[in-house]
Amino acid sequence: MKTLILIIVLIAANTIQAITGFAGPLISMPPAIVLVGVDQAKAIITFIGWLAALIVTIQNFKYIKWKELGKMILFMFIGMYLGILLFDALPLNALLTFYAIVVLAIGAKNLLSQTLRKKERSSHKLPVPILFLVLIIAGMMQGMFTSGGSFLVVYAAVMLTDKTEFRATVSTVWVILNVFLMYNHFQWGFYTPETLKLIGLSIPPVFASIYIGNRIHDRLNAEAFLTFTYGLLIVSGGILLFT
Repeated sequence: MKTLILIIVLIAANTIQAITGFAGPLISMPPAIVLVGVDQAKAIITFIGWLAALIVTIQNFKYIKWKELGKMILFMFIGMYLGILLFDALPLNALLTFYAIVVLAIGAKNLLSQTLRKKERSSHKLPVPILFLVLIIAGMMQGMFTSGGSFLVVYAAVMLTDKTEFRATVSTVWVILNVFLMYNHFQWGFYTPETLKLIGLSIPPVFASIYIGNRIHDRLNAEAFLTFTYGLLIVSGGILLFT
């Protein structure tokens, strides 16, 4: 039963990931942690997220904005390294509580912004050094919980105004950074036979979710979809916080 629920969660999350280029791991990680534990959840979602992002990147390669990609990779890699160190050094329960609160706060803040019809690009008022700091924080969340997308979108929504360029460039970020994370997960022994089995079972549904996401991408009302996505973040964070 847990395996079936996990696959359903991954299908939903990666459909969203295929449409937007972000939010998939942030939605799927909290319930996955509850279902299979932190180590397995990180290994599964990192690999599946990498695979989904790779497909979207290949399909949209000509739309990648390479200059912005370089900035994202540089600052997020710094943050990701710090995030890995923090995850090893701090108590797991405290990290999980912090993570759940961050997910809830992001969902609530963005849902409120949608309700008030405020655009995410209002963050253009932020100074450039602050935007680079946001990228470092995105990397830290990626290193700790494979969930840096909600912070990356603050930067990317300012610098990438075309939705196809946004999706292509952000997806490429995950392709590159998740290779480093997967190497670390392998070194730490996360890829157990049970984990590999769950990854294998998840791959076909993920291909289906990418197909669905691509079909929806060009037709979707972006504002309505983001409202739905942020609502899912609130539910996802609540599951982790209160379980």
